[in-house]
Amino acid sequence: MIRESGLRNPNQDQTLNHKSKPLFRAPERWRDMKSIQGAAMAKILILLAVVGALAGGWWVIQGKGRSQSIFADSPRARVERGDLTISLLQAGELEAKRSLIIKNESDRQAKIITIIDDGSFVRSGDLLVELDSEDLRDRLLKEQADVSRAEADLSHNEKGMEIATLKYNTDQESAILKVELAKLDLKKYIEAEYPQDKRLKEVAIKLGQEELNRAEDKLKWTEELTTKGYTRRQELEADRLEVERRRIELENKIEEQRILLDYTYGKELSQKENNLSQAEAELDRLIKTRESEIARDVANLESKRVTLSTARNSLKKVQDQVGNSKIYATFTGLVFYNQEGRNNQDRQIEKGANVYPRQAILQFPDLSAWTIKTGVPESIIEKVQREQKAYVTIDAVPDALIEAVVSKVNVVPDNSRWWDRSTKTYTVDLDIPTTPTATLKPGMSTMVEIIIEELKDVLYVPIQAVRSTEGRQFVYVAERGGSARAVEVQTGQSNEDSIHILSGLEEGQEVLLYAPVSTETRPGLKDRPLKRREQQETAEKEEKAA
Repeated sequence: MIRESGLRNPNQDQTLNHKSKPLFRAPERWRDMKSIQGAAMAKILILLAVVGALAGGWWVIQGKGRSQSIFADSPRARVERGDLTISLLQAGELEAKRSLIIKNESDRQAKIITIIDDGSFVRSGDLLVELDSEDLRDRLLKEQADVSRAEADLSHNEKGMEIATLKYNTDQESAILKVELAKLDLKKYIEAEYPQDKRLKEVAIKLGQEELNRAEDKLKWTEELTTKGYTRRQELEADRLEVERRRIELENKIEEQRILLDYTYGKELSQKENNLSQAEAELDRLIKTRESEIARDVANLESKRVTLSTARNSLKKVQDQVGNSKIYATFTGLVFYNQEGRNNQDRQIEKGANVYPRQAILQFPDLSAWTIKTGVPESIIEKVQREQKAYVTIDAVPDALIEAVVSKVNVVPDNSRWWDRSTKTYTVDLDIPTTPTATLKPGMSTMVEIIIEELKDVLYVPIQAVRSTEGRQFVYVAERGGSARAVEVQTGQSNEDSIHILSGLEEGQEVLLYAPVSTETRPGLKDRPLKRREQQETAEKEEKAA
């Protein structure tokens, strides 16, 4: 039988293991007598008839499976039918859902100028603590100057980068134009200038040849006239000089054509191609130089930005420290001095004391939202699920009955109990949806009853009525005349009081209790949250009926 509470009833264990009680040994004794009844009866009849009659009566009682009248005064309970709530009852502790630790957020030691009294109740906006911040004022001015200087450097670099970009764009356009002009110059020479020069040379040679032929024909004619005496010798010499002049001119034109074809064309073509190559190289060099300059400028600009960001962060840090020198409450709650340093005079929290960087000064729990922590044994942790409803009572507030909801079930056991590794307990958190009207404080002891399941219209009996033996469950059903008989039953889930009977009993039957029903077996059972809820519901019904 599984008990959701994880704690065994000490009376139950004692009863289950105590084999010397007459209530449970009587049937075994009768069975022992049955095995030797023949010999016993013979001896009794010989010795005394009265003893034989008594022995016979004893055998009749044993044969019918009846117990002695010792059951007449045994505590009993009825088998009831109704709704049965399966719950888990555990002790818990109240905690604030949100709690702040007020620390010295500066990076230097500071003196406490003002501090609120330990354990004070504060509201949002109340001054909690003020730390000396005089030395931070000079640091604040220095950090502001560093930020201004870093902003100026960044702006200068950004402007310089803009100017360099404009100059590069102009230079790039000029370089691209140079390349285009060089391409056009080369194309013009190949497709226009050279063919034109070549044709002119060819025409000049052709004309020179014609002029030479004409001069030679004239010279020939003059020679004939001179031979016949029709012309003077001076005209003959002049025609001869004209032929020579025309021959020389033709030879010059032929030579010019050869120079054009063999030298000038190659030279001009190479020059034009070289001009184009240099223009393209200049453009490529300009682009790569600009890429290098951009990378350098971007890196320099990023460095300036990092410097500015660092300066701004430092300024903000000092500003925050100045702002944190006065710490105000952001919600309503109780304020406690930090426990650290209670026995250390150097870290004592009080007005005029020095606190170190990051040292905790105050603990500030929020009183508007609460959570409850409880521990559930490993054997029944699988029964607890998120969103299960629970009811809570608080030891310090007897009249309070609070509804809660399971919000978190830890997947690993709590290892805080290092001295007891045999018991594994899982921490369960429960949220309180509505703010209680009672004044609560962190650390208050609570009794938590988590509703595992609500069974409708089932049979149930007190837990004290069921006895477990070798994995089987039995109850003793009371009968007339103070006798009882053992009945095997099948059981389901149970709570602190009752257990679900699946089969073996009927409503209205009376069963014997092997241990008295007591509410003192475990602290908190006298005032269980579910019992409190039932009492409240009953009182409300009676009030409405009245």
